[in-house]
Amino acid sequence: MESKETKPKRQKTTKVKAQDTEQRHYYKMLVESATGKLVTRFLHACQKCEMQADDWAKRFMATYRWDNPRCFAGGVACVSFDKEPDLRLWKPFAVINGEQTYLPAVETTVDLTTGKTRIQAIENYEPHQKTRDIRRAMKAEEKRQRLPLVKTETLYEILKAQLPDDGKLSDWTPTVFEYDGKYFIGCEYVCEAAGMTEISQQTHRTYQSKLEIDIRKAEEERLRAERESRHQEPLVN
Repeated sequence: MESKETKPKRQKTTKVKAQDTEQRHYYKMLVESATGKLVTRFLHACQKCEMQADDWAKRFMATYRWDNPRCFAGGVACVSFDKEPDLRLWKPFAVINGEQTYLPAVETTVDLTTGKTRIQAIENYEPHQKTRDIRRAMKAEEKRQRLPLVKTETLYEILKAQLPDDGKLSDWTPTVFEYDGKYFIGCEYVCEAAGMTEISQQTHRTYQSKLEIDIRKAEEERLRAERESRHQEPLVN
C-alpha cells in the first residue's frame, strides 16, 4: 500500500453537538492584521503538531487517529484499524462512535509528586506477549506521550476571549478557517482582540460553504490532471 493511502484520517474524540447556537460568537479579521499574524503563527504550530501525530499513527498503519480532546491540535488519544491489530502490541481502549479504538499494550500511571508518567508492562495481559513485544509497545507509548500539543487556551489568549470566572471551559472547540485574505472564527466566548469584526452565524456558514466548494473543485481538478497525465505517459517498450 502506498504511503499516501495509509495516512490516518483525523477524528475528534469528543463530538459536541451544535446546540444553544445563540451563545456562539462569529468573527472575521484580515490575515495581515496584527491579530491575524498571531493566528497564522498559531496555525503553523498546529500544523507541525498534526504532522508529527500523523507520522506516529502512520508508522503503525492506523486507519484513524483520534485527537487529544483537551487540546486544539496535536497528540493522539487513540487509534483504530481496518482490522483487529496484533493484541501483543495493542490493547482495546474504547468504542467511539461505534468503532473500537486502541492504545499501545502497556500500563501508564502518573506520579502525583513529580507529574511524570510511568510506563510499564500490563500484568497478565496477553499470554503470547513476549519481552520484545512489551518493549515495542512501551517505545510506541513513550513516543505518543512525547507528541507535542497546542492548547486551545493559546488561541483564546490571542483572541482575548472573555473566559468564565470559574475557569471551566466549554468542550466546544473554536473553529478557524481562511478565505479571501480573511480569517473566519467561531468561538464560544466574546472576543475582543484588535481587528476582529463580529459577523452573523449565517455569514460564517456562507464563507465556510464557499471554502468547501473551492476545496472540492481543487480536488476534482487534481484528479483530472492525474488522469490526463497517465494518458499522456509514453509507452515503454
